Amino acid sequence: RAAATSRHLAATLVLGASFGWASVASAHGREPMLGAVAFDPTDRMHVVARTTWAVLESHDDGASFVWRCAAAVGYDRTTEDPPLAITEGGEIFAGTFDGVVHGGPDGCAWSLVDDPDGVGAYTIDLDRDPTDPSTLWALMSPGATDNTLVRSTDRGATWEVVDLDTTRTLRSVAAAGDTVYAGGDSLLMMSPDSGTSWVRVPVD
Repeated sequence: RAAATSRHLAATLVLGASFGWASVASAHGREPMLGAVAFDPTDRMHVVARTTWAVLESHDDGASFVWRCAAAVGYDRTTEDPPLAITEGGEIFAGTFDGVVHGGPDGCAWSLVDDPDGVGAYTIDLDRDPTDPSTLWALMSPGATDNTLVRSTDRGATWEVVDLDTTRTLRSVAAAGDTVYAGGDSLLMMSPDSGTSWVRVPVD
């Protein structure tokens, strides 16, 4: 079903660009492009897409979309391409240069989440656990220190720092249940126990 919705979404965006979205989007300084799609784990009709000019939200399985201005979400549409995630209850999250931001199911009232130890920083990647719709993982780059991995198990209400056991630069995180992967340039790390311990996976 998700695959069918994705095809419907892609067709909608392509047709929209062909019949006028491109001319509208060009005023925002970037070519119109679809960059990320997030599906609601508890409502198959709810889909969110991030483009180069705005966030689009659908509550009818991609048949129609409502625009969410990038400024309202809290990112700079000219330089940022934030990852997206939706938790149970339709809560929407985006990873921005300033940290993880949260918006309600209606796509309004976006705000930075309360992160642990003032970690809030450029969010490199964001992932919702497909086996637990309440759990989010975020990989952050404080800049002056090593990458920081944080996790929330309560739909972003609270966050905890997870020890990465590496000083190497990481660029992505993905989790499913207790298994977590974090990767970067020529490096892939895997945790079998939700980040308690890590092993390096050989990369050819």
